Amino acid sequence: MDMSLWAGLGGASRNACVSLCTDDEIVGICEQERITRVRAAGLNSTGMPDEALDELLLRSRRHRRDITAYAIAENDNPPAGVELLRLNHHFAHACAAFLPSPFESATIIVCDHDLPRISVWDGDGDTLTQVAWPWHGIGFAELYSQCAEAIGFSAVGREQRMEALARLEPGRHENAAERLFHLAEDRLGLAPDWKTQVESWTRSGDLQKRSWVAAALQSRIGDLLIEFCAEAQRRGPARRHLCVGGSLFNNSHFNSMVKRSTAFDQVFVPINPDNAGLAVGTALHVSTRPRRVVTPFLGPSYNPEDIKATLDNCKLTYQWTSESDSLAIVVRALLNGRLVAWFDGPM
Repeated sequence: MDMSLWAGLGGASRNACVSLCTDDEIVGICEQERITRVRAAGLNSTGMPDEALDELLLRSRRHRRDITAYAIAENDNPPAGVELLRLNHHFAHACAAFLPSPFESATIIVCDHDLPRISVWDGDGDTLTQVAWPWHGIGFAELYSQCAEAIGFSAVGREQRMEALARLEPGRHENAAERLFHLAEDRLGLAPDWKTQVESWTRSGDLQKRSWVAAALQSRIGDLLIEFCAEAQRRGPARRHLCVGGSLFNNSHFNSMVKRSTAFDQVFVPINPDNAGLAVGTALHVSTRPRRVVTPFLGPSYNPEDIKATLDNCKLTYQWTSESDSLAIVVRALLNGRLVAWFDGPM
């Protein structure tokens, strides 16, 4: 095939992902975990998500030799022996947020754990330009992680656990939490002893107390995020739309707050705003036609014969039914309060 084929890589240390992109279309997107079944799998020692890459190439009837170049925005374990294009980490997040969006122009806000923690960009057509906005110290994403640790969550995934805990007291606001943090022009202001205060509130280990602390802290950070969005709208180019990216926007509470705010008319959150989503942003940027809407259903798909062969090979007990019978079974299961996993078409 004469058409250029670009491979974008993301999630170097965790949740590795690859996307394949021609000048005309996104060929496919696949996370390494989906193929290896290893939870949160990062890149292999080769610097590649080999299994996911080979799966996409197989299904698109292409080969590694067809890949024009690889694009990456992380420094951990880069692949060797290939044409490699490196992008700035925050710029790649901005690309992943804006280039697949339906907006011709937009303000882009990136909130991530990587430096500079917070960045603001202007997107117009195919062009992204960083807005001069020096930021100092901790950002929203790192503050949320530290709040989760202060509440008592220390393992990987602590942010998701805090969000889940906060759902027990939705929308909770507390004056005590509001006094801990404030937004300055170029930084977040933190009370000197804020961690000690949070730890004292949750020392008893009472679930209800921990849940309202989690909700109050989350609400406070969300309020400051909305304040920052309004400031970005005021200080940046006049844009009606907002795109967001970075690890902070894995949080559905913050996404909901931003979408419901009045600073922008419409808000776009990419399919995966975290580092795995960099695979899309990097590939789109290096292609000759970077603007295109990206569907989340571009991963591998399997026909009934493939599925049946796999089940038979694993010697599993299963029931093979028609589509109408499957729907009836699912409805009955849902009515009985059961959880149902449904796989249909591309991942």
